[in-house]
Amino acid sequence: MEAAKQNRYVDSFMRVALLPHRFPRDEERTILAFCKTPELVKQAAGTDLIKKIQEGAIKLREYDYVIAHPNILTDLVPIRGLMKRKFPNVRSGTLDPAEF
Repeated sequence: MEAAKQNRYVDSFMRVALLPHRFPRDEERTILAFCKTPELVKQAAGTDLIKKIQEGAIKLREYDYVIAHPNILTDLVPIRGLMKRKFPNVRSGTLDPAEF
């Protein structure tokens, strides 16, 4: 590196920058995934799980994240009030047409 004058050089240096927030990787996260395609239902939940959530058999607060495929979004509308901020949307990255 050079300073303002060409014949004056800055000593080589090495610094460690501390990040303000830790990113724990050991932490377990619970994810609930919804889709409607028969091939993907093997990996994710289908419409039968929506009925169980409406009945109260499954609590959404037990899951950290809820993700969904766009083809099941219309089926999720009845439980939107239960999901509140966990309802899948594009901005938060929880609604994506990509395969799980």
